[in-house]
Amino acid sequence: MKQVKNILFIFLLALLIFPALKGEFHIVKTAALKGYFVSRKKPVFMKSNWYSGAYQNSLSAYYKENTGFRSDYVRLYNQIEYSLFSIAHASKFMVGKHGYLYDTEYISSYQGTNFI
Repeated sequence: MKQVKNILFIFLLALLIFPALKGEFHIVKTAALKGYFVSRKKPVFMKSNWYSGAYQNSLSAYYKENTGFRSDYVRLYNQIEYSLFSIAHASKFMVGKHGYLYDTEYISSYQGTNFI
């Protein structure tokens, strides 16, 4: 029983540490997310930013976006949301019958709500 606890503990510890190692050393290559977003640069340490708290905020935002396996986690989350709850996180899309995704612009054109 004690050996099972030790193996489980080591597994959970590795599960927590591996994304940090991947984010820092890029051990495993993963595909980047597609779409429009502004990637943040690592902030430069300055004494004035340290005392005002701006350095911590920008460093926290940088590490939030550059965590290891972030793109894989985002894809997994979106797939689970779509498969289980029929929620599409794509902008201007909605889920129709039989799980098809429809662009809302075409629906607006069909209904005549965007008539010029």
